[in-house]
Amino acid sequence: MDLYFCVTTFRRHHQITVTLPKNLETIKRTWDQHCPALRSVTIVVVDFNPPEELGTWVKEAFSDDIKSGLLVYSFCDGMNFWHASYAKNVAHHFAIQEHRARGGTDETAILYNLDNDQWVGEVAELANPIAELFAAKPRTVVHNWTFDDLHDGTFGRIALLANVFLELGGYDEELPCCGAEDRDVIERCLGLEGVTLHNRVLPRSLVGLQNTKEEGIQYCKLPKGVRTFAEMDSRNVSASQRNRASAAYKPKNTSPKAVMNRVAVV
Repeated sequence: MDLYFCVTTFRRHHQITVTLPKNLETIKRTWDQHCPALRSVTIVVVDFNPPEELGTWVKEAFSDDIKSGLLVYSFCDGMNFWHASYAKNVAHHFAIQEHRARGGTDETAILYNLDNDQWVGEVAELANPIAELFAAKPRTVVHNWTFDDLHDGTFGRIALLANVFLELGGYDEELPCCGAEDRDVIERCLGLEGVTLHNRVLPRSLVGLQNTKEEGIQYCKLPKGVRTFAEMDSRNVSASQRNRASAAYKPKNTSPKAVMNRVAVV
C-alpha cells in the first residue's frame, strides 16, 4: 500500500508554512522504522494561490523532499473562491495520477484528506494501522477524527482507496462553498456495494491549528441569503439529503481530465 496525504491550500499561507515542515519531518523521522504495511508515504499539496506566493518557498525549503518523492507540490488555477469539494477532488485526482505514474494501481493507493492546518502524527500511530486495515478490508472508508468536537477541524480526515474514490465520483461539487461535503462523501460511500465505515479515533494531540467556522467561509462566494457557516452547512446538509434520496445520484463533477489540465507541478 502507498499512502497519499491530500492537502489543499488557498490563501492561508500562515497555516501551511507551520504544518508542512513539521509534517514532513515527522514522516521522515518515523515511517521507515515503523511502517511495514506501507511501501511509501507522500504529501501531495495542491496550491490554489499564484505559484510565486508559496511555490518559491516550497522549492527552496523542501527541494530534497521533492526529489525523494516525499513531497509533491503543484499549482492549480481557475478557483477564485474557496470551494471545498472541488479543491479536495483536485488533490485526490492529482494523487491518483502521481500513484499511477509511479507504477501503482488504484487498488493500492490510500487517499487521506488532510486539511492544511492538520498534523499527520507519527506514522506508527496513524498510518500503519490504517494501511493494515485497508489491506484486510479494501472496501472501507475510514473516518479518523476526535469524535468529541465537531468544531476542532478534524472531521474531514477521511481515507479511502483510489478505486473506491473513483467509483464514488469524489466529493460532490454541487455542494457550494463548504459545509457537509465530508459527511456527504461518507454517506455516499456507504451506498456503494460492500463498502463499510471504520471509525478510528484521532488522539487530541493531533488536533491541528484552530480556526473559527466563520474563518472557514472567509474566502467563499456565499449563495444569496447565506451569511454564516451554520447557514451554509444547513443548506448543504439539506441538498445532500435530497441528492442521496435518489439511488442513481452521482455528482456532476469536473472530469479528472479537465482537472489535470489545470494542474502544473511546480
